[in-house]
Amino acid sequence: MKEPNVKTLLEVLKGEEMAAEIYSTVLSTIENREIKQKLNQIAGNHKNHTTILSEQIIKMGGRPDSSTGMGGWMANTKMKLQGIVSNDEKILKELHNGEKQGVKLVNEIVKGDLDDSSRAMVQQMMDTDKGHIKELEEMINRYRH
Repeated sequence: MKEPNVKTLLEVLKGEEMAAEIYSTVLSTIENREIKQKLNQIAGNHKNHTTILSEQIIKMGGRPDSSTGMGGWMANTKMKLQGIVSNDEKILKELHNGEKQGVKLVNEIVKGDLDDSSRAMVQQMMDTDKGHIKELEEMINRYRH
């Protein structure tokens, strides 16, 4: 097993799992069909990332751990979201903040601890997540009350 790579990828996996879980939690509370469709697409991206990360971890001799835990910010975000589920704009703002914090944390986690192939894979995921940030910003501006 390639220990540093696997440990790092497990941390990234936990974050992606938590993100997918958060989006799934809020989808049932969103009333605007356009917002719901876009958030469902973002949730799907995070779920896809968990599959890719899990496969890479297995290839490296590790075992994906399906328990989430990439830090307090995600748990805090989830708790905040549960308290504001009646306001689409507030939900979008919290999701936006969560995506930004997630990208920042992953960038810190992966410094120096990944082989080139894993680093490229994670960078591609981070590029997708940065796209989520832009999409959420656009939705926040479009649906501002």
